Amino acid sequence: MLTISKVIFLIIISVCHGIPTTDRKCSPDTIDFDTKVAKSSIVVYGKAMAKILDEENDSMFHVFFQVYCILKGPATLRQINITNAGNQKENLLSIMRISQSKYLKRFLGHVEGKEYCQEFPVGHGYSIAFLEPLSSNTTDNKTFIPADFVEIHTDGASMNQLLARTCNLVQTVPIRSSASASEVCPAVSTDPICQKTTTVVTA
Repeated sequence: MLTISKVIFLIIISVCHGIPTTDRKCSPDTIDFDTKVAKSSIVVYGKAMAKILDEENDSMFHVFFQVYCILKGPATLRQINITNAGNQKENLLSIMRISQSKYLKRFLGHVEGKEYCQEFPVGHGYSIAFLEPLSSNTTDNKTFIPADFVEIHTDGASMNQLLARTCNLVQTVPIRSSASASEVCPAVSTDPICQKTTTVVTA
């Protein structure tokens, strides 16, 4: 015999399943690395330390990100906030919230006005994040929003080769970091096809 809680849960699932999901789906990541770098103002190498779901919009989450090296753009602080990232995955909490919304449109998916989502898994190694400054404060070196690209997870020799063959990347350590670029930055733009020498910058 079904309990009341199970009945409510099944109703929630059926309601959510019956709503068109076209608007919330994230586009497959088909953008090459060179394009992501070229069209992003800031590119950083580091780790996602924590994620928080946005309280008002289940299509967004916020990331506490530890920067080890800046590969493009101005120096940032070592610990930055990445806000308004777009969700890729649904969870039960979000489904419950959706069912309680009178608009029934708070599905996880890309942020309004953007095509791609981000994931930023915590505890899964290094990532390369493609960022933009806040439009309200372009000089802020702590808080950023994602460019409209999926982040890249740096695992294996293929990523090392990709970084080596991407020209004009730099190795900038975060502001007030005591580490040297050789200690914290991956090797970049080292392939012979790159005519310019990789720039090492100390903030």
